[in-house]
Amino acid sequence: MPRPENRLWAYFYKGEKQNKSHFKAYCFGCIKNKAPAHIKNEPALDIKTMKNESWYKQDAGHVLGVKESMVAHILRGERPCNHASKEAKKEATIERNKLRKQGSKRGRDSEDGNTDQGEEDNTCVASSKKRQVVDLREYKQSTLDGKVFKDDVIPSAKQLSTSLLDAEYELVEEEVKQDVKDKDVVLTCDGVKDISKNSLTGVNISVETQPHLIDLYNSTPDKKDSLSMCESFEKMIDSAESIYGCRIIAMGMDNDAHQGQLILHDYLKVNPEANQTAEDATDLVGWFNNHGREIEQPLRIAALSHRDDVIAAQVGAEKNIRNASVLCSAATEHLDLINDNNFWRHLHSVVEDLEPICYTTNIFQSDRARPDVVLLAFVGLYLHFKNHTDKQLSLAMTKQLEKRWKSFDQHLLIAALILNPYKRLDHFGPDANANPFGLNSLISEISFGWLNDLGEERRKCLQSVSTAVTHYLAMTGPFQHWPEQRASWEAIHGNDPIIFWQQMTTDGRTADLAHFVLTLLSIVLNTASNERSFSDLKVKKTRLRNRLGTPKVKKMIKVGGRIRRHHYNAGLRTRCKPRKNHSEERLSTLLHVPQYAEALDGPDSDIDDDLHRRSPLVRSRREWRREFIKWAERARAEDSGDDDDNEPQASTVKVVDTLDNHPSHTMQESRFTRE
Repeated sequence: MPRPENRLWAYFYKGEKQNKSHFKAYCFGCIKNKAPAHIKNEPALDIKTMKNESWYKQDAGHVLGVKESMVAHILRGERPCNHASKEAKKEATIERNKLRKQGSKRGRDSEDGNTDQGEEDNTCVASSKKRQVVDLREYKQSTLDGKVFKDDVIPSAKQLSTSLLDAEYELVEEEVKQDVKDKDVVLTCDGVKDISKNSLTGVNISVETQPHLIDLYNSTPDKKDSLSMCESFEKMIDSAESIYGCRIIAMGMDNDAHQGQLILHDYLKVNPEANQTAEDATDLVGWFNNHGREIEQPLRIAALSHRDDVIAAQVGAEKNIRNASVLCSAATEHLDLINDNNFWRHLHSVVEDLEPICYTTNIFQSDRARPDVVLLAFVGLYLHFKNHTDKQLSLAMTKQLEKRWKSFDQHLLIAALILNPYKRLDHFGPDANANPFGLNSLISEISFGWLNDLGEERRKCLQSVSTAVTHYLAMTGPFQHWPEQRASWEAIHGNDPIIFWQQMTTDGRTADLAHFVLTLLSIVLNTASNERSFSDLKVKKTRLRNRLGTPKVKKMIKVGGRIRRHHYNAGLRTRCKPRKNHSEERLSTLLHVPQYAEALDGPDSDIDDDLHRRSPLVRSRREWRREFIKWAERARAEDSGDDDDNEPQASTVKVVDTLDNHPSHTMQESRFTRE
């Protein structure tokens, strides 16, 4: 009876013979993808009858016409062929399982053949009825009464890595499908190299700030050009929506925390003194191992009073003259650095600038980094450098931050900040051009891509959102009682805007806007969940376990994450408390973004309304002269015992105007001071 033909030939074109026994196999999917335009546009052309065509032999490529090679081409071990049909992948999976069963069966037969070594078996019995070796139960003497036996229900390592792992993985998949079904989610992806130098891509979805790993695959053979990457992203979105039944509303391509790292790089680039100070401090930390602000004085005292003892301890019992000289030079260099006042002054200045950058980076990489939170943190960092005492550094850093700002989705961040009922337009000044019509158009434009309805229903929903935004900006209609009830509401529920908009979903006038805002505020602008999955990957796949396949590692990561979540919910594990790297007093002003009303509430707020109201921050020499003159006027008024407060202010205004408009204001200032 002849051997049955390989069923995979239905998805391959049989070419000429590659050797005496096998033909060349050309994948139909690859042929269709590489076909010229005139062939793709010919619907009646049958690819199976293309005997006279030769272009596909060079463009499409071929494999050996055997079952193993054809399965490997379609499935590629871990990543399926991008152009093969679903039927071809299904058939290849069936054939691969058959091949695996045949291999495992041969392995079992070989093991069974060795089970009875050392014993003569003269009986002729079938291989399936061979006598099995019975493992004796292990036991050990215990302090308890009786003997403790090895329990039969303890699974073996093979069971844990196969059947039990697969069963738990199915439970994880069902839980994720229930959590994200019919919900708006954000998809993020990132890449990493494992211990085997394979390029792995992790795909996560985040729903209500809760991340879930949905895919981890080997992307080493994938092309990295723009069109291929676009196709990969489209397949990620289609696969997530078809398997998990969710709606992808946004896709994160980069981690906002990386922006914080790039800002740190910009700071060290534009400030050479800070870069050198950081290098010196790093070298000093490596030499002293541990130091900080609280031991600065003891270090300096020890370096000054016990200099010879420190050098002697550094050199120790080194007999080699050259090595002793090197150790002595290193100790002298570090001791001189400790005694250098300029080093500590520069170090304190650098720390003052690095602290807000690090704090911003920590905010960006949080799982609850809402768009409005990200915007306020970035603006706070911008204001820190804008008001910096070093004007050259201020100009350079603000320029770099403006470049970083261009990489953000600005409309999304601004809309999220405006729709935060605890912020609204409080941080916008008159030059921001934040008129109600422009803001309504901005929010309506963003919500247009969020709506799933078509035709008339889409227009009605968009109209409802626009009307609700108008009421929200004017604090009328369903929002008219919010200003007076805000304090009591905030005392009970805190300042979480999500709770506010969840309540507004019960009002038919604001339901559409509330659902849109809840979706907007649930967007997480980072790939921190991907980074944590990659860290777990590095723990599981090590140098000694580098033969773990990517599909199994993905299952282990997802099952391990489910076990941790259940342990946290059951109280079996305690969550790590966040580290306090910044003092509470420092946090209140670290990235503070003043509201416009705060800027108006300055010492000259009771001056005539025609005067230009200025920020209370002193940013220039002219403003410093103004403050000095007002201080002098107040001091004179107190010395003379004059109770009229308006008169000195009027004279101050007159003098300030004179100084601002007169070309020789420096001379006038000196005369005024002498008087």
